Amino acid sequence: RRLGIDEVPRVDSFVAVGEMVMASLKAGSNYRLYLDFNSRFQKELVPFFSKTDISLIRHSDIDLFMRKLLDRKLSPATVSNYFIVLKRVGSWCRDWLRN
Repeated sequence: RRLGIDEVPRVDSFVAVGEMVMASLKAGSNYRLYLDFNSRFQKELVPFFSKTDISLIRHSDIDLFMRKLLDRKLSPATVSNYFIVLKRVGSWCRDWLRN
């Protein structure tokens, strides 16, 4: 049971899942982590994946996202931080669907 929700809502967009992750982080004990993750989520992940069905995201989409970040000459550490947020959203979705 997450966020006080008893039933699994219909969630198929990357942004909808990401928003649930951000709400979960905000409700948690590490508010700074929420601020960092939410900033990265809103700045790059939301515009790139917009309303994409999360089940349709493929490795090629993730590679394209990485190339977009690298083309902007972001440091490897910054790119890695975006991927940490992306991984958290994907893991949360996988765990949500298992339960």
